[in-house]
Amino acid sequence: MSEKLTKNKVHLNSIKNKMSSEKIIIRVLSKAGRSRVEIAPTSTILDLKTEIAQRLSLEAKTVALCKDANYKQKLNVRDGDTIAKAGLKNGAQLFVSNADTQMTALPESKAMRSYEDIKKEEEKKAEEAPAMDSYGRVLKTAEEETDENAAATDSYGRTLKPTETAQDAKKKPIKMIYNKEDKRRA
Repeated sequence: MSEKLTKNKVHLNSIKNKMSSEKIIIRVLSKAGRSRVEIAPTSTILDLKTEIAQRLSLEAKTVALCKDANYKQKLNVRDGDTIAKAGLKNGAQLFVSNADTQMTALPESKAMRSYEDIKKEEEKKAEEAPAMDSYGRVLKTAEEETDENAAATDSYGRTLKPTETAQDAKKKPIKMIYNKEDKRRA
C-alpha cells in the first residue's frame, strides 16, 4: 500500500515539474491592442497581471481581467491562485477592461557578448575612470613637474621637515667621541 502511495507521489511530482518547465501562451486583448503573454502554469494570477501591467503601463493591482469582449464575465480568481487553478490553458483569451490603456513594447533583451568584448569594455572604463583605493576614494595622481624647492608634504597635506641627503652627510666631517676607558685611541 505504501509503495503505491510513493509511486503516486513521484508521478504527481513529475507532472508538476513538467508543468512548471513548460510555458503557455495567453492572448490578451484590450482597447490598446493585442498581446501574447508567455507564462508558466504554476505562476500566479498576480504574475500574469504584472506582465500585462508592464505592457499597458499600468499598476498590476488595477488590471481587471474578463472572459468576454463585453467585460461582463470577470475572471473570478484571487491574485495568489495559479494560472492552472484559474482554468487558463494554452491559447486562452482574456480581455482587459481598463480604459485609456496603450500597449507598449517591452525592452529588447541584451544580446550575448563574448568574454573578450566584456574584458575590453572593462579596460576602457578603467582607463577613463580615476584610480580608486579599496574604500572607493579617488587617489591623487602624481604630478609630472615637481618643484625641487617646494616642501614635501605627507598624505594629510602637512609640511615635512627637510632631511639630509646622503651627499650632504658626506660633506660634514665626522667627530668621534671616545670614553676614557676605550683603549682604541689613535
